[in-house]
This record gives sequence, structure tokens and C-alpha cells, in this order.
Amino acid sequence: MDIVFTDFSGPLNPPVEKVGLDVNMRRALIRTDADLTPFFTRPISLILLVVTLLTIVARVGWFQRLIATGSARVKTAFSRR
Repeated sequence: MDIVFTDFSGPLNPPVEKVGLDVNMRRALIRTDADLTPFFTRPISLILLVVTLLTIVARVGWFQRLIATGSARVKTAFSRR
């Protein structure tokens, strides 16, 4: 880890938000006896997973071309009428 931080001139403390997330993650793991299934079986986790995957896929070139092609087809289909 020393190699990573050799050129870093800022503080080495994590941001406050990360500390808060770490505390909440620990609290959740303590409540569930270190079982990770509640993180994947709740409806909100599915929503967050879908949004995360869509965000990642939207940055991929083939998906952007697919969207551009689809929107061009929709425009030509509605402009013929």
C-alpha cells in the first residue's frame, strides 16, 4: 500500500461518507449474523442492482450504438405518417 500513497499529498483518512457506510454495513452484518442474503432478497436491492447494471451497460459502445439505431428507426417510422 505504500507504493499507492507515495505521490499522494492529501490526507490519508477516508471521507466521512465512507466511514458512515462502513458503520452501517457492520451494523447490518451484525444484525443478520454475517448473512449476506438480506442484501439480495429485498426488493430495493433488485432496484439498485438494475440501476447499477443499466448505468454500467449504458457506457458500453455497443449499447450506445444499439440505442442510436433504435431511436433512428423510431424517428423514421413516425416521420412516414
